[in-house]
Amino acid sequence: MSLTLQMRGKEKPAYLRSKGFIPGVVYGDHVRGSTPEGPKGSVSVFVALKEFEHRIRNEQMGKLWDIQIEGEKEPLKAIVKEVQRDPVSDVFTHVDFYSVAMDQNVTVEIPVHIVGQSMAVKSMGGILLKNLDAIEIECLPQNLIPYIEVNIEKLDTIGSSLTIADLHIPKGVTVLTDPGEVIVMVKAPRSEAELAALNAVIDETGAVEAIASAEPEKKPEEEDAKGGADAKKKSEA
Repeated sequence: MSLTLQMRGKEKPAYLRSKGFIPGVVYGDHVRGSTPEGPKGSVSVFVALKEFEHRIRNEQMGKLWDIQIEGEKEPLKAIVKEVQRDPVSDVFTHVDFYSVAMDQNVTVEIPVHIVGQSMAVKSMGGILLKNLDAIEIECLPQNLIPYIEVNIEKLDTIGSSLTIADLHIPKGVTVLTDPGEVIVMVKAPRSEAELAALNAVIDETGAVEAIASAEPEKKPEEEDAKGGADAKKKSEA
């Protein structure tokens, strides 16, 4: 999938965002500096936010991109190395593209997708716990995969789990995450005693909060009057 990026000049990132663009940077050995005297291997760019949102959601992080930088004759092969989002609105605020060589390995994080249905959860009331949201892989750019599927149908007993070693990894891809790392597991449901204890804590906490909220708040003049009375008693003594 191709994406055209505009060269960024003196425009401030905040200004670009206010106009509906997302600022970013393209870096790597195949990238020329934005100016002859500028840093080699990086260039500041921007692209329409809506276009980027559409592409990133359809292409995923582990995809190979053809990016055309304004003013350059040839497009570059690149991957999205990092994206930043606004902590409140969750809107993309910055993107880093890394230019790659097709004959050199790249390292990326790809998301974990849970598929299938666990009988331990469906029939035994187990609780499914996901321990990893992404794994780190290394491969040639042409072997990149957008995500890895984890089929939980094998989780048929309480306490069963799946680790990195249980994954089906495509040829040409090496997983760098610890093979013993647990991706997902089935935890036993809470017992009646545990639920009763939890409810007791909730009830007790609620009662304390209710008492605290029911206590009348002393007015400043009442505090002043009390302070004056205490001072008078001390002087009489």
